[in-house]
Amino acid sequence: MKKLSNLITITLFCAILVTFGAGAVLLPDTEISKSERRYLTQFPELTWTTVTDGTFMQNIEKYLPDQFPMREGFRSLKAVFEKLTLRLDSNDIYEYQGHLVSLDYELKENLVEKAAVKLNKVKESLLTEGHTAYLAIIPPKNYFIGKYDSSHPVMDYEHLQEIMWESCPDFTHIDLFDTFTYGDFYKTDSHWRQEMIEAEGVADHLSEAMGVQRTENYTHNTTDQLQQFKGVYAGQSALPVKAETMYYLTSESIDSAVVTYTGADIEENTVYTFSKVEGTDMYDIFLGGAVPLVEIVNPIAENDRELVIFRDSYGSSLAPLLIECYSRITLVDLRYIDFTFLPQFLDAADADLLFLYSTGILNDSEMLKVR
Repeated sequence: MKKLSNLITITLFCAILVTFGAGAVLLPDTEISKSERRYLTQFPELTWTTVTDGTFMQNIEKYLPDQFPMREGFRSLKAVFEKLTLRLDSNDIYEYQGHLVSLDYELKENLVEKAAVKLNKVKESLLTEGHTAYLAIIPPKNYFIGKYDSSHPVMDYEHLQEIMWESCPDFTHIDLFDTFTYGDFYKTDSHWRQEMIEAEGVADHLSEAMGVQRTENYTHNTTDQLQQFKGVYAGQSALPVKAETMYYLTSESIDSAVVTYTGADIEENTVYTFSKVEGTDMYDIFLGGAVPLVEIVNPIAENDRELVIFRDSYGSSLAPLLIECYSRITLVDLRYIDFTFLPQFLDAADADLLFLYSTGILNDSEMLKVR
């Protein structure tokens, strides 16, 4: 009986090895993990050079787990097991009151100080007489949840803002830290919800600080596909979560705006780019997502004021709410365009400057291409 049991165990083990080995060889490689929002490692180039310098083995170690058969299923199984065993996080993502949150607790003061140096350089190069440079910092979901949940470490976000305020004394500071709550974020994503920052008055707070007034009424819209939104944290955690609905706001100015996207393959000239719905991130419907330069012209503007927003992805959903206040808004993402080349595409002589950045970018400022 014991021999039979051992034989069955060995047979099953060999069958699993053969099945998964054959699957790894025969199944085509997957290019993109939509759940993780990243490109998966492809089979590395096999040459004498890559073998002798060790890069082939380094890359094959990344390739094998990325292309493992049934990888997504095993990731979900692991995440569920960790939750059942009361682990506090899964893949550095934890849950609080139905919200998925990323662990983020290390304040890199040197990189925050570098961020300030870079923003000062941009301001000094572009700001003209009679115009103003504004600085607003967007706190993440962790900042708000940390006030109620003491079981996870949280970065000192307020100290980060203090460093930026002190290092950027010639900017007009706009404090956003008390203008919204964690409920204004998507439950499965890091971003704020456009309809909630409108309802909470975040856009009003910004516009009033910059001396302009918003008066338009906004309509809430969605589509069947946008009702199936699952954010970046859903993919990173691999936890089974419910889809949520993404709304986008329209108004007379938003509908009339003419948008030009520079540095991205986007055919639409509208504020919302629905061609992005089928991409890796539905949030990219807001002004095309990761685009180096976006110009928004408001043909029905009642003034000739212009604004340049230096921003990250949070600015994509907020900028549409400011369109009615300006004849032209230009969004610049310095993660994707080197500041050295920016004067070839941008004329900021008649514009105010708004530096609107999340704490995550300021705490990792090497990604800003300002030398």
